[in-house]
Amino acid sequence: MLVKWLVCGVEEKDKPRFDEAQRSWNTLKGIPGFLAQIGGWNIKSPYEACIWALWEDEQSYNDFMQVHHDSIFYASNQKDTYSSIRVNLYKDILQISNSDVKNCINNTTVLRVASCDIQERKESQFLNIQRDDWNPGMKNCPGMLGGIVSKNINSINNFLVTSLWNDLKSHQYYIEYLFQKLRAQSKLDDYTTSLDVQLVHLIDEWKVTSW
Repeated sequence: MLVKWLVCGVEEKDKPRFDEAQRSWNTLKGIPGFLAQIGGWNIKSPYEACIWALWEDEQSYNDFMQVHHDSIFYASNQKDTYSSIRVNLYKDILQISNSDVKNCINNTTVLRVASCDIQERKESQFLNIQRDDWNPGMKNCPGMLGGIVSKNINSINNFLVTSLWNDLKSHQYYIEYLFQKLRAQSKLDDYTTSLDVQLVHLIDEWKVTSW
């Protein structure tokens, strides 16, 4: 799968217009190769709108960008509703749990996205530790529905660890009782250069799925 991670800076006065425009992206439902898109406001930075989308592969996404994107974008009147935008594309590598992504997306209300920059030549170490330490630990956390570890298609050192949660209470339990233990166990600082986390309260009306 191809993962699209998009973060927009939105001023307070423009948030209602951005919200309205984002709700119009339900036309994605019929695009070949499109799987799902969810999003909402960053809890720790409420002027950031965060969108996470899944496509079958890079080719179907590129076809969408060439054929469909501009007509949907301009019809939504979203162009002037944000002051900044960051878009990155990732290729999925690992599943965080055995749960079906469809079921996870159907039931989640909170999205956690951790962008990890990895030290040079330590990418294999990161993936091994993610598979052997972090993933099992997160799987056992109540309320963690599933997730994906993906690699930036334009950078060998940047990875995205995305997890889907039942609610904020479940995520808070993870932070208070499991995160620091897993961080110490995995020796996170030995192979990362930076870790940027967004915690997103999902808006149901922004959700679009192909099913």
